[in-house]
Amino acid sequence: MANRNRENQPSTAANQPVPDMPARVSIDQVARYEVYDAQNEHIGSTTAIWMDRNDQPAFIGIKTSRLFGKTHVIPAWGAEVNHQARRIRIPCPRAVVDDAPSFSPDEELNDEKERQVLDYFQAKGACQPRAEAVATEREPRREAA
Repeated sequence: MANRNRENQPSTAANQPVPDMPARVSIDQVARYEVYDAQNEHIGSTTAIWMDRNDQPAFIGIKTSRLFGKTHVIPAWGAEVNHQARRIRIPCPRAVVDDAPSFSPDEELNDEKERQVLDYFQAKGACQPRAEAVATEREPRREAA
């Protein structure tokens, strides 16, 4: 899965819709938005948005506010965006995000990395998609030329 940042704008895999985030959101629209958990505890700020092949947000990169914070990747399901306040609220507790897989915001999320993120959150029982949004099978990736 490719990320969407200021330099590149491709989209790929995971096909679950994120109704709380606008279609065709770009990192420019949510760059450095502050991210809070369900208890309104500050987690960090956005560094990347990885899009699915329908150009919908699928994963969010969050640079944690800890010393030497990394960019942790979480599923975008259930994220609530408040553009006026420049905030994103996610259903994951901060402790779960702090231990989530981390990748560079410039990296593409291939199938292995996507699976690593999804398996982590499934094991934690956090940031799970709504039942009606879960796809049973993904289409093959289309690589950009």
